[in-house]
Amino acid sequence: PTNGNVLRTVPKILDPYQLRFSPDMKWFVTAANRLNHVDIYKWNGADAPEPFALVKRIDVGVCPYGLVLDRAGNVWVQNQYDNDATGGGCGGLAKLDVNNNDMVTRYAKPSGVYYDGYGVTADARGYIYLASYGMQRLYRFIPPDPSRPAVPATGYYESVGVGMDLRGVGVDQNNQAFAAVHNGGMAHVDVSAEPPPPPATGNVASTTTMVLKKLLTSANGINGVTAGAAIDYDGKVWGVSNNMAYKIDPANNYSVTTWQPPAGTYTYSDMTGYQLRNASRAGVYRNIFTGCGSRTTWKQLSWNISAPPGTQ
Repeated sequence: PTNGNVLRTVPKILDPYQLRFSPDMKWFVTAANRLNHVDIYKWNGADAPEPFALVKRIDVGVCPYGLVLDRAGNVWVQNQYDNDATGGGCGGLAKLDVNNNDMVTRYAKPSGVYYDGYGVTADARGYIYLASYGMQRLYRFIPPDPSRPAVPATGYYESVGVGMDLRGVGVDQNNQAFAAVHNGGMAHVDVSAEPPPPPATGNVASTTTMVLKKLLTSANGINGVTAGAAIDYDGKVWGVSNNMAYKIDPANNYSVTTWQPPAGTYTYSDMTGYQLRNASRAGVYRNIFTGCGSRTTWKQLSWNISAPPGTQ
């Protein structure tokens, strides 16, 4: 039952900043961006002498902030601050290849711009989305992949301007992106089209196939600094500002439902929502059923479910 009690306090997690879970029950934690590493913790079970154990500490370079898992199980880490014009310092991406001893591959930030990243997410196709605060743009990173031979080994970006500072970002099952607007609101960007060809020079395409569809602001009843953005399975978009939580229904003319709790609300850009399914290849659903006594012999167990498409 949900009672608000603290179930467990995990010691020795050094300055946690963001948290993600992998399908094989590992916890990926970015340390605050001044500590330059990602920690991997393993859940060993509630009865283990050390239920949570530090498996590995990985140096990913300076300024790690957000992280996300893609469908292949790779962990992508966004470096937030840009203090290096070449991208060799802050402001780029790092990929942890969990199938190859967590090998780190670093990708430069978008060339030729001051880059101040905030939110990061991935879609089911393996593209990585970065919401830029300072540049007021949504970036899509196209990583190298054997199925896309035209993509250079360095990968490349495309971007679309929104005209507002962006924070958290999520992508739904129809490849529609929603990015939280710092000044209050949500930007809807259609990212369903495949990216343009890679650039001849630099790492940013000269055109974009992403389209800004809608910008919701205080005129739509959304107030306060919005940091978190998430999309549920039904396609509803959720946002949390510093004074309200709200839900947007894009299919119903972007209607907005708001809730104002008695105290201030806030979340960083790591609201998960549908991203969990985008990153999951397979999994196990666990539920505990109350038996009928130790002498009961079970002969059959059945249930009725409403399963989403693709469930096996």
